[in-house]
Formats: sequence, structure tokens, C-alpha cells
Amino acid sequence: MKKFEALTLEEAYAEAAKAFSCSITELEIQIIQNPSKGFLGIGRKPAIIVAQCTKKVQEKSEEKEELKEEAPKQEAKTESSTDEIEKSEEKQEELQVSQKIEEVKEIEKVEEEKIEDTLPGTEKQPVEEKEQFKEKERNYLKKESEIFDNFYTESLDINTVVNIVEEEINKLFSSACFNLEPIRVSVYDDETIFIEFKGEDAALLIGKEGYRYKSLAYLIYNWINGKYGYKVRLEIAEFLQNQELMIENYLQPIIERVEIEGRAQTKVLDGILVQIALKRLREIFPNKYVAVRTNREGGRYIIINEFLERR
Repeated sequence: MKKFEALTLEEAYAEAAKAFSCSITELEIQIIQNPSKGFLGIGRKPAIIVAQCTKKVQEKSEEKEELKEEAPKQEAKTESSTDEIEKSEEKQEELQVSQKIEEVKEIEKVEEEKIEDTLPGTEKQPVEEKEQFKEKERNYLKKESEIFDNFYTESLDINTVVNIVEEEINKLFSSACFNLEPIRVSVYDDETIFIEFKGEDAALLIGKEGYRYKSLAYLIYNWINGKYGYKVRLEIAEFLQNQELMIENYLQPIIERVEIEGRAQTKVLDGILVQIALKRLREIFPNKYVAVRTNREGGRYIIINEFLERR
């Protein structure tokens, strides 16, 4: 006997038949657990059965050989009779399969009725009252979904958001093990909030090659942009300022090449360097096409070119 588990008994029967390479009618099945859909996904149970294949695979071929030995002179009749036997067996199998499917559906229907009977306010109620209860349930779920969708889209003034973020981010890092000065949060521009970390251990938040800075910037951006819709400029121990200075020096020959040839591209840039370089190049070349591209390895670089002329 082999154990099989699925969402419904019908699927469990099908998996058992597939595993033993036989039809469902050739299975000896014992139901261990009937499936249950639960209420709103709570208390859901899968169908569990144990089964084994009892019919011999060579039974049909042996019957054919016996028929040939008994009546060698009536080959045409034996062929037709074996065909009829096969057809009748197939019909019986189809009938048994349909019967089992009906049994599965009947079991599932009974289970659903049991679940409905256990719901509050539905015991021995008329059909109309049950429908009203289901409609109220659907309206409640729809309202709950709308509340969840609007949870992260609060529309607040940027100065109000700055005060909220400053209070919450200082509260968050007050319990951290880093020795930091009070985190300063201010308005950078109409769309951007400036957050600055200073203190004895501030540099530890940068990490090797800036990996901690990238992670912290990613988390803070998803929090503020996802909830309030504003961008974030994060400065930790002058790390961002140094990155901007470095990218400014790197872009000088790129800028000269664009001025001479009309186009150029940067090397693959990592993390925040892409955004710094993109912003700087768009400021210098407002009349050119400046965009980020990705290579086959997933590296990101910037191209500068002329806009295509429309004909």
C-alpha cells in the first residue's frame, strides 16, 4: 500500500493510478482523510488515501491466448469476441470511474454542507438567509482589501512626513548598538527627504564597499516611498558626498567625449553610483538622450546619445 495526498479525492485517485500505471478501477483504495476546504482557508485539509494495484497486467493477454488455443479454426470469431470483451471491459471501467467521481463529488458536497452548518448564524437557515450572509461576507472582505491597499498610500505634506520619519527613525535606532548622534531628517526638495547619520559608529553603517549603505538605503526608500510617495537622499558619515565627488571625477572624460563625438557610455556602475551619474549627466546634457541600460550579466551602465529625429 502506498500513501497519496492531494487537494481532492479525485486528484488523489489520479495520482495513485499514474504512480501504478493502471486505471482507477484497478486500484484498491482506503480513504484515510476526506478533504476539507475550511473557512476562508482556515482549517483546510487535503485528501489522504492509501492504494495499491491488484489487477494483473497480463490478464488480458492470457485470456486472448486461451481463446486462441480453444478455437484455432475460428480466428475471425475469436477476434471479434475479444474485441467485444475489450469494449465491454472499457465500458465497465468508464462506468466505475464515473461512479467513483460521483462519489468524490458527493463526499465533497457533504463536507461543504458540514462547514456551512458550523458557520455562525447559518445553522438551519433558509437559502435566502444564507445568501445574505455570504453577500455580507463578500462586502466585508472587499472593504478589508480596500483598507489594506490604501494603507501604504498616505497623502501627507512633506514637512509633516519629515517630522514623522525623524521621530520614528530615531526611535528605531535608539535601541541599536551603534553610538550615533540624533538622526537629522529634513526637506531636500519638493520630492525628496534628506536623512543624515552622524556619530562615532556612523561609518559602521556603510560596510565594506558600501554594502550596508545600499541595504539601509533600500529599506528606508521602500518604507518612505511606499508609504508616503517621496524619494530619499541618505547621507552616512559623508559617504554619499564622497561618492558624488568620485563619480564627478570619473565623468569628466566621458563629458569631453560627448562634447567631441556627440555620444558616449560609462562603464558598469554599481548601486547608488548609477543614480548619481544619471542625475549629473542629465543636468549637463538636457538636450541629449541619457538612459540606463543593462548588459547580459545584469550590470548597469549609462549611455549618452542624440535623440532620434522623427520623420
